[in-house]
Amino acid sequence: MLRKDSCLGLIATNTIAQGDTRSTGLRFVCKDGGTIYNAQKRVKWAGDAAVVVSVLNIKRGIYAGAKLLDGKEVPLISAFLFHAGGHEDPKPLAANARKSFQGSTVLGMGFTFDDSNPDATSIEEMQRLIEKDPKNAERIFPYIGGEEVNTSPTHSYHRYVINFGEMTEEEARQYPDLMAIVEEKVKGKRGKHSTAPWWQFERLRGELFKAIAPLDRVLFHAYVSKYMVFAFLPSNWIIASPHYAFALSSYASFAHIQSRPHEIWALFFSASMKDDLRYTPTA
Repeated sequence: MLRKDSCLGLIATNTIAQGDTRSTGLRFVCKDGGTIYNAQKRVKWAGDAAVVVSVLNIKRGIYAGAKLLDGKEVPLISAFLFHAGGHEDPKPLAANARKSFQGSTVLGMGFTFDDSNPDATSIEEMQRLIEKDPKNAERIFPYIGGEEVNTSPTHSYHRYVINFGEMTEEEARQYPDLMAIVEEKVKGKRGKHSTAPWWQFERLRGELFKAIAPLDRVLFHAYVSKYMVFAFLPSNWIIASPHYAFALSSYASFAHIQSRPHEIWALFFSASMKDDLRYTPTA
């Protein structure tokens, strides 16, 4: 909407220079004739909201004057709100394809055994069902998310989940005790936009389970975390979406991904929530 050589001022959350928001926003502006000539990358919002914003001035056309980034004169301001480099996203490495996955989207607390959630079934009832028929244990798995991993040095979990995988309804009914729970607490309660069969997770992440099938453990990272922290978890645990699992099981992989160079890379190319890292495996 701007005329050539005219300018705009923009206040946006600091995600304007992060991830897909940057790629479809500032990257497009900078590649199509726009120039960012003044930017404050991180400004804490003055109001009550716990928000970090970016303040920008952009010209449609070439800007010949001094460019200021956080009050300091710089030769350029990129789409990353950085004083050097280009505007394009880094090219992904083909060797790293199918190594990182988002966890399973259960969509229905009726699948879970959890004493802290009134919509779940109690742990006591789970234990009773396993004692009644040990076969039930075949479809009950530890269920873990970012809070448990980031607050416990042993990654202690307190929830379990019923997982029928990609079973047909007939196959799942070979576990009548568990199917009775799911039928009562999940069937018909997911909403009209759900596309998965009612006895299966909304998003099982079959590609994840295929990738980790040969492994006895995987690397985990929380979707949002104050610090970049990876941890090994057993591969048969169900990782909750939107947290991430990596089909990597060696200490060498852990050393690489937990290293300081990777942390700097992740902080630069990933997004954030408030001022915490929102790790982006595709970055």
